[in-house]
Amino acid sequence: MSNKSLLINLVIGLTMLLGCSPDGKESVKADNALSISAENYTGSANYRVDMSSSVIEWSGEELISRKAHRGRLKLNQSYMSVDKGVLNGGTFEIDMKSLWVVDLKTGKGKEKLEQHLNSPDFFSVDKYPSATFTIAKVVRTDTIRNANAMVSGNLTVKGITKSINIPASISINDSYITVISPTFSINRTDWDIMHRSGLIGTAKDKIISDLISLRLRIKADNLEPQQEQESEPTQEAD
Repeated sequence: MSNKSLLINLVIGLTMLLGCSPDGKESVKADNALSISAENYTGSANYRVDMSSSVIEWSGEELISRKAHRGRLKLNQSYMSVDKGVLNGGTFEIDMKSLWVVDLKTGKGKEKLEQHLNSPDFFSVDKYPSATFTIAKVVRTDTIRNANAMVSGNLTVKGITKSINIPASISINDSYITVISPTFSINRTDWDIMHRSGLIGTAKDKIISDLISLRLRIKADNLEPQQEQESEPTQEAD
């Protein structure tokens, strides 16, 4: 075996073993779906996600060449719930038909890539036009860089549901919520996205990393914002 082949096998083996992308970002481990009770939402104020200012950023790359692409996804109508100033639930519907590539501005290359990502090789958007994430639990933490909470919930993609834990920086006031995550990665094969994965015997120089990097920037507005108390009308003199 040549030194180059040995190096390629070593990189692939370590990536799969450690669950890390080649650039060192830790991946989020997928697990069995969590049971989410309606009690999560009892006594909560509802916040509706502002679809115009909320976005999911994604990126993926070839494992050896490091050739990468970046893009965005929008949300359909989605909601979060707050109880006593703490985020305690929420459901997010991801519009898979909004998937677009941002590093290619125009041209046939951009169109071809977006069509391929929409195809059964990747997200089967015609069959599964939306994905969802439902919050099960939010735990405050001060041990994660650029995050103050760990959000646990169920992610459903292509009809497959797995639980994941997402680090996030959460800010809440009476008018709105912001949820911003540091960049994290999920393993696409957990949701049966196998195209050019090393797990199916793809030639080593053609492998696309199993890890998809994600970053969330979400804003939600209170459906019932507190109203300022009106002052008593002044009685005019006769």
